[in-house]
Amino acid sequence: MAVVALSVLGGASLRSFFVYTTSSGYGTFAREMTGSFGYLEALESFAGLALVLLPLRLGCRHASRWPALLSTSLATLVLLGNGVRGEFFATMFSAGLVWLKTGKRSYQPRRLLIAGVLALIIIGGVIGVARGSAGTRQLTLGHVVAESVGVNDLFLPTAGLANIVPSQLPYLDGTSYLETAEFFVPRALWKSKPKGSIVQLTSAIDPGGSGLAWPEFSEMYANFGLPGVIIGSLLLGALIELISRRLARSTSIRESVFTAVSAGIPLDIFTRGDIAAMLPAFAGIILAAALVCRRRSLVLTATRPSDAPESPATKNARRPVVTQ
Repeated sequence: MAVVALSVLGGASLRSFFVYTTSSGYGTFAREMTGSFGYLEALESFAGLALVLLPLRLGCRHASRWPALLSTSLATLVLLGNGVRGEFFATMFSAGLVWLKTGKRSYQPRRLLIAGVLALIIIGGVIGVARGSAGTRQLTLGHVVAESVGVNDLFLPTAGLANIVPSQLPYLDGTSYLETAEFFVPRALWKSKPKGSIVQLTSAIDPGGSGLAWPEFSEMYANFGLPGVIIGSLLLGALIELISRRLARSTSIRESVFTAVSAGIPLDIFTRGDIAAMLPAFAGIILAAALVCRRRSLVLTATRPSDAPESPATKNARRPVVTQ
């Protein structure tokens, strides 16, 4: 519904939902949108919950798998239709955590990590190539790897930022973080809402709009310099550790799903920064997870018959003891 609303209200064409062969490239759908309708992107993230719940649906013996596979396929189209990869990757990461937490089989974490990284490299590289200009849109192995693991996406923009801030432009002094509350107000209701200090800083450094994006440690530096990077990285790491421990201790399906959804958001924030704009974009999936994980919600009950994940210790305790 969010895609239809963006098309009708924003003037975008559904024909360009997946444009690859034209000169505009993949992502034309989002760039065609006109007007103040960006807050509808939060509704798109509702679709991500279908991917998070897929492992539970596939693990239920008495449920049909085809409806779940169809709904997740549609959710993938919605999340990737506007050319943005972050929300899809964060959602898939959350789905992987739910799979590891609730699965009945034991898996090798290292093998899963390698397989997951390779999958992200391939998917992210293909999308990156598709978003390029018409002359560079060639799906070769070199282009896919360069788009996925190229250092220009993270480290070189930060180095350029350090050469300009604070010598030419002053520190933001926490402004980009204080703007988070403002971004939750739809621009349709607040016509003069500022675009954000990070956007203004990006425009000052990249006036041509080449698609430059800062990782979160760049935003930390832009606000408080090197001390901000050190302290901010420690705080972000502590938050991730807290969520990880909460997920490991969880014995409830509802708590596990909500914690897994919460764990995927810092992953995207770390690689792309701009917290003030990203948190409202993830508000949809957080709200959807909160509604589904309510105690009286019937969604998880229908998805999985048991509400308590089995731990390896529980599995071993249920095994019969053979005595000689």
